[in-house]
Amino acid sequence: MGAAGAIYDLLMGFALGIGNGLAIVTARSFGSGDTEQLKKSVAASIVIGGCITVCITILIQFVLYPFLEVLNTPPQIIEQSYRYISMITRFIVVMFAYNLCAGLLRAIGNSVMPLVFLILSSILNIILDIFFITRLQMGVQGAAVATVIAQGVSVAACLVYITKKARLLIPAKVHFVRDQQLYQEMLTQGLAMGLMNCLVNAGSAVLQSGINGLGYLVIAGHTAARKLFQF
Repeated sequence: MGAAGAIYDLLMGFALGIGNGLAIVTARSFGSGDTEQLKKSVAASIVIGGCITVCITILIQFVLYPFLEVLNTPPQIIEQSYRYISMITRFIVVMFAYNLCAGLLRAIGNSVMPLVFLILSSILNIILDIFFITRLQMGVQGAAVATVIAQGVSVAACLVYITKKARLLIPAKVHFVRDQQLYQEMLTQGLAMGLMNCLVNAGSAVLQSGINGLGYLVIAGHTAARKLFQF
């Protein structure tokens, strides 16, 4: 997991940036009281986010293993690292969906519920990690499954909350009409913030390459220490 951590951070950073970037237009529409424009921006976020997710999901399956090799992943653990990160990337739509929903909720001034859902997801992830790895003996793939399920639960919770408490964010069919200017602005905002986060995490990828070259025991020690530092 530690050897593939840089790839996961790149994906997470990009997803977070895309979600926040797309929500900028929604926040501006909410602030100006333009409900129609707000709903159009939400519809555009769904379309743009969906297209980007599909493209990345397909593309990354071809570059994942070579990327692990570029990162100097030791031969003893490269197969396990690949199994872990490939499971995560196959369900990258879940990661993007949560960050989009959370970004939209923050856009209308609700920053509390995304935090609540994230806390619940993190606790569930820990519980599922223990269950899948310790009880079912699934190894690193069990950790990946736990992450995907926990993220899926947070997405479901966000969607239920939006349906019940934030119906302002639910667009109608008419709001999915293509507005070239709106789509261009939102795509620019989303990609700009997503790529900015990727550039920040690219430094971690360079560092990870150096650490991976020191062997799997050093990787394990660095990963454990990094978890505490991030916390």
